[in-house]
Amino acid sequence: MTKPITPDEAENAKEIPDNVIQVINKLLKRNYRNGYATIKQSEIIREFKKTQGVNLFENWWLDFEPLYRNAGWEVIYESPGYNEDWYDPYYRFSRK
Repeated sequence: MTKPITPDEAENAKEIPDNVIQVINKLLKRNYRNGYATIKQSEIIREFKKTQGVNLFENWWLDFEPLYRNAGWEVIYESPGYNEDWYDPYYRFSRK
């Protein structure tokens, strides 16, 4: 009998390609100061588009937070509410 998967299994099933992780790592190194780094979503998209022609949204590749949490980061994603656009969504990384 097939059993339902757990939330942890579903979360770990997402495959984020190496080239996306490389972009995030590059931006973390660039932006890390005083124990934290803030990376704008537009910055990730811009860096990725330099080398790739793939839509990060269609592939859900911006859902990388669990990977970095498992690696020891506290990751917070912040974005404007529905129908608001007064700031650029961003990720805030800090040590756990």
